[in-house]
Amino acid sequence: MKTGNALAAIVVLLAAGLTSSHPVYADEVKVLAARVLKPVLTEIAPEYERSTGHTVDISYEPAGAVTERIDRGESADVAIVQMPSLVALGVRGKIDPPTVRPIARSGVSVGILKGEMKPDISSVDAFTRALLGARSIA
Repeated sequence: MKTGNALAAIVVLLAAGLTSSHPVYADEVKVLAARVLKPVLTEIAPEYERSTGHTVDISYEPAGAVTERIDRGESADVAIVQMPSLVALGVRGKIDPPTVRPIARSGVSVGILKGEMKPDISSVDAFTRALLGARSIA
């Protein structure tokens, strides 16, 4: 199984409610997801729908917007955002803390063109200066 397919399988299980103590019985599974997950969820949702008979209604937004929607009281069967956001929502009573499960890890990298001087990224301040002083950022 490819790494992407493994993540997809985990997300399908999460969406199906199999990893939580609260199984999903609805005909439609409402998912609020960070936009970064759109490629994998778009690929796996049709298979989930075929195999379960449930439909999946996925709303994609920046992670902060997903957190805000839940904070305002919007309900969903599954919310997929960064762990710190889910923990904070749990503290505020917006989600059930024992249902929070990590499904992926994400890293951020810095790369520079060959031959260019390496930026100082040894601290938050140095990293900020490097970003502000960069000719371009992609």
